[in-house]
Amino acid sequence: MNSEQGGDVSWRERWLDEWRRLKALDWRRLELSEAGRWPMSLRTLVAILAFVLALVAMVVGYLHPLSQRLVELQRQEREVVADFEGRARELAELDRLKRLLVDLDQRVSERRRMLPDGAAIPSLLEGIGQVAKRRGLSLEELELRPARPLELYVERPFDLRVRGDYHAIGGFVADLANLPRLVTLHDFSLSPVEGGLELHALAQTYSIGEGARVEGATSGSTDVVAEDS
Repeated sequence: MNSEQGGDVSWRERWLDEWRRLKALDWRRLELSEAGRWPMSLRTLVAILAFVLALVAMVVGYLHPLSQRLVELQRQEREVVADFEGRARELAELDRLKRLLVDLDQRVSERRRMLPDGAAIPSLLEGIGQVAKRRGLSLEELELRPARPLELYVERPFDLRVRGDYHAIGGFVADLANLPRLVTLHDFSLSPVEGGLELHALAQTYSIGEGARVEGATSGSTDVVAEDS
């Protein structure tokens, strides 16, 4: 028991002695070349401080690249997630877009069937003459003008002039709108003549695709006159 107390006193005296030496130390005159003569407590503190600084430097040097790598991986993760979400939305829209394309293709096919090619123009004009005849109209003029090629289709205008009563002319115009081929009326006028009215209009039909090529035969004129009913 006495020996333990003596040991405690001895260590206490040593630390007190080291503490007095530290207090008496002139810090401004410390030289690294004389580190071996420094008090033991000072050397211990310097060693601990050097170890801590080395440990901090090692941790920072090791963790900093890892933190940068983590930031880069998080950025890549956000990009991958955003790309995945975008592709998922595209896939969700794919079926709807396919149905839309099928519907558009059907509509385009229907419109194309309404547009005659160059070879079908004479039969179209003949059909217009037959419509006028069924309505009891006198077909005074049905004459092609030169075709006008545009970027996507060709306009094929023709002069149209018929005579008859008001109701027959109205029915004739309605029949033109119901033809299987597309025919439109422009710059039309309705004037009184002997025995009824006369409709004079610039009509147009259209062609696309292979039929959009302007053929020499369509650049001339064709007169079709319906027989008197």
